[in-house]
Amino acid sequence: MQPLDQLVCYQISGGQFQTKKNMSYKRARLGVCPVQLKMNQQELLHKYLIAFGGQCGSKFSKMVEKYNIRANVWQTMPELNVARINASGFVLGNDNLYVFGGQFEPRPANALHANCLVIERLNLKNCHLMKKFELLEITMPPSLFQTPSLTEVGIYIPSSFEAIIFGGFSSLENQSKGTVFKFLSCQGTPETIEQEASGLSKEDFFVCQDAL
Repeated sequence: MQPLDQLVCYQISGGQFQTKKNMSYKRARLGVCPVQLKMNQQELLHKYLIAFGGQCGSKFSKMVEKYNIRANVWQTMPELNVARINASGFVLGNDNLYVFGGQFEPRPANALHANCLVIERLNLKNCHLMKKFELLEITMPPSLFQTPSLTEVGIYIPSSFEAIIFGGFSSLENQSKGTVFKFLSCQGTPETIEQEASGLSKEDFFVCQDAL
């Protein structure tokens, strides 16, 4: 897979594609998360795309970059603790970005990619004080990623303190999954993740997230 640094935007009103500022590094199989953020009450709402992880040649990446849509500028952010590909991410109302899932580099190098259960967190308002993401004490449940190469989970944010993670696709089994998990992040308490009693009525995989 050829890594790229290109960013292309589709203007719905004009029906045209526009080339935007390139990323700092060429990467493939990276994760992307849309973000809306205010640094203070007086500031305008800024819209960003955050790109994390990915593959640079034969190496997996810890790199994280933030794209300012209004300014058309990329900015380097604190890096991940675990280099990974095909990761997912979401932001909750406490302005924390959570990165989870994907695969990390196997040992030995010729082995199958191992699923990454580690969840990492970065507060977007204080990220200038950080060198790396924080590792959470909880991890993704093994039952969600028990099959090698399970990727493309769906994410829905029903409130400012919870995220629903569902579905997924196993490339080795060529099979979709129907598991549903709830991730909770309430102020003043540790994050939790638990499996919902009822899964999807039809197993499927999802790649769409909330639009900016």
